[in-house]
Amino acid sequence: MAITLSRRTVVTAESETTYNDGTTPALADDALLVYGDGASVYTQATNVVDNPALRASLTPQKALIGRTLATVNLQTYLMTASKATDTVGETSSRPFFSNLLKACGWSEATGDDGSSSSTVYTPVSSSIESCAIWVYADTALHKIDGCYGSFTLTMNAGGAPDLNFSMMGLYTAPTAGSTSGVAYPTDDKVLVENEQITIGAFTPVVRSVTLNWATTVSERSDANSDKGFGGVQLTDRAPTLTIVVEQDALGTFDPWADLYTTPSKSIVFTHATSATETIDLSVPNPQLTNVTRGNDGGVNTLSLDYRLWSNTDDGEATLTFTKAI
Repeated sequence: MAITLSRRTVVTAESETTYNDGTTPALADDALLVYGDGASVYTQATNVVDNPALRASLTPQKALIGRTLATVNLQTYLMTASKATDTVGETSSRPFFSNLLKACGWSEATGDDGSSSSTVYTPVSSSIESCAIWVYADTALHKIDGCYGSFTLTMNAGGAPDLNFSMMGLYTAPTAGSTSGVAYPTDDKVLVENEQITIGAFTPVVRSVTLNWATTVSERSDANSDKGFGGVQLTDRAPTLTIVVEQDALGTFDPWADLYTTPSKSIVFTHATSATETIDLSVPNPQLTNVTRGNDGGVNTLSLDYRLWSNTDDGEATLTFTKAI
């Protein structure tokens, strides 16, 4: 009897040109760096349509087996590592999880200036690219097409920059699969350190930063589709940002003064994986919604809760990946 292991899990992801178009992610090009428990990467939920029958017996009657929704939860880290086959130049600054970002409602623009390559991600509200995610659970292959989702970035000082994607898509019955020929991106994760986090002109002592992109992914009922299920669609977002800082003197830093000022002071940080490779997050128009006092080892802290918004359509934030050429 063969034994299959949860650690032997490989995940690939590729953008779809049109929704559920049969895109095939390539093991040599589209493999992701993922971590954690391989068994929890892929789950499925089947809708059982049932109603107790009124009969002279308590014996249950058959149910109707409806749609099955596939869910993929991926734990990785914020890195500059590109796809395994990306070469130095225009595409080298695209992170290996770029297709997941696009399926979470971000657009992608790449370019170079002769000395560096950069890829800028900005929110988008139309023509959002879905993706196909294939999960090789050892020898079993789960194909999840038509995926949309969301992500959370959690950065605790001195820890790892945790990036977690939660994606939903179409269920397909698993088939036998082989990971022969897989090529992985280079693992270039680094600690959360020297992040250059600023709130306006102030550089606080920062305990943690949490960005929750908080999209809404809705099911599409369709009587003309198999099982009456036409897939999923990204329909809304409500991103938030929480920063926990040490409380400073009010004359130096007074967040309460920002509580009724919209926009609040801009927020930026730079996460560098090397001297020449960086990831920059810019939030130009945060809206401070709450200030909560805390205690960390006897030190007063403040948890600052922000809502990401913009008077300019799709202007809540930008995420820029830069590499030297």
